[in-house]
Formats: sequence, structure tokens, C-alpha cells
Amino acid sequence: MATMESEDATIKAQEEGEFKNISDTRQPSIARTGDEASRLNAAEGEMVGPAISLKVSPGDRIKMQVFAKYTDGGKDYSGVVDNISSALTNSYTTGLVEAQKQIIGNALAGVPRLFFTPTSTVPRAYLNYMFFNKYMVYDQSRSGFKPITGSAATAFQELYLETLIEEEGFLYIYVANESSESVDVFFDDLKITHIGSTVKSNTDYYLFGLTIAGLSGESAGTNPNKYLYNGKELQDDKFGGVSFAMYDYGARMYDPCDW
Repeated sequence: MATMESEDATIKAQEEGEFKNISDTRQPSIARTGDEASRLNAAEGEMVGPAISLKVSPGDRIKMQVFAKYTDGGKDYSGVVDNISSALTNSYTTGLVEAQKQIIGNALAGVPRLFFTPTSTVPRAYLNYMFFNKYMVYDQSRSGFKPITGSAATAFQELYLETLIEEEGFLYIYVANESSESVDVFFDDLKITHIGSTVKSNTDYYLFGLTIAGLSGESAGTNPNKYLYNGKELQDDKFGGVSFAMYDYGARMYDPCDW
């Protein structure tokens, strides 16, 4: 959980180690609990707030909750900033090497702007999650968002999302304010609950035993299962740097194929 508070050095270090952008957007101002919250104002270059990236597996359930409030009501908030993709890339790739940044940058370049239709009197601010498969390809059908409403003008509004993971990949969760009009939006007490699946691995095959990579995977931290096709042990030892993945059928070895 990201409380945004900095008074306790231990909690501060823990939160900043788990979430990105806390220290860059934390301000001692309007807060739901404590004295500090994440302040976002896109007109001042602060578009993306606290964020976290999770490795997810089929059957995982992710619960997301944050509280938001905005000030300076009575403006026209129909406009949006143009460089949200760049802001997302910078927030996502903090601490990564250049090659990793390039891969994620290419993936985020294909992410469309959120197409929700708020009233012009409410800032375009929201809790959002984006799903990328294990090849870092964005899937809009498995992503989602929750925008603030007019009730956030007078008190902190709860934004809540929940999703069930159907495919191995990565989930990027963040809060943002895309309004081009200058407006402060405060986010506080961002809580992410990752409930792991009871299914530790799943494997699908072509007709003659070759693994279908796009439909198979293992939960993070799971020891590899060697007993796969027909319950036979996969021997994937390397000889001279070359891997010979064959199944041990006792009297013979079997080389899986897709035909």
C-alpha cells in the first residue's frame, strides 16, 4: 500500500521501493489520511503518479483501490495533454537498462488514449491498469480504468477496480491526470492486492506433443514441472550449448513436434 507519507523512514523506503513516482509527486497538502498525498497537475508536467508493475499468471486476481480529490472546479476540462505516452514510458522504465526501455517504449506507443466521455466540468483523472502479454504486447480488452466524478470535488472519492488474469503477462497499474487545463488532483492510499492463483502451471500442446508457448506458462516462483506431455519427463539437457528437449518414455526418447 502507498500511503504517500514520509515521516516514518522505514515505511517511506518500503513504499518507494514498491511503487514508482511517489517521491516525485508527494506533497504535504490535501490528504485523505496523514499529511501527504500524490499531487498531479498535467499542465505542470505531472501526469502520472504512483505506479506499480506486477508479473501475473492465469487465475491471479488483482484488486486496486485509491482515493482521489480535485480542487479548482468550475473550469472546462474537455482538453487533454498530448504526451501521456512519453510520461507513461518514463514512469514505467525507471531503473531499467536502455534495451528494456526501448521494448517498453515500443509497447506503450501502441496504447490508445482512454476513450471515456466525462463531463467537461470534471478533470480527466483516473485509476488505470494496462495488461501486456509475456511478449510485451498491449491488450486493451484485458485493461481497464476508473475515472473520477464530480463527487471528488468536495471529498476524497474511492476508485476501485478488480480483474481476473486469464493469460501470463504483466499488469501496469497507475494513477494519472490527463487534463490540459491546470488543475490539482490528489491521490492517496493506493492499495494493490495480488491474490495468487491456486494453479501453478498450465501447459497446452499441439497434436504430437510440442508445447503451445502462447497458451502455456507458470506462476512466478514456481519450480519447473518436468513431467508434461503424457505425464513423461522432459529431458532438456544441453550438449555443447545445444538443448535437446526430448521426453523419456523409458525404452525410447520422444522428440515432440507440431505436425
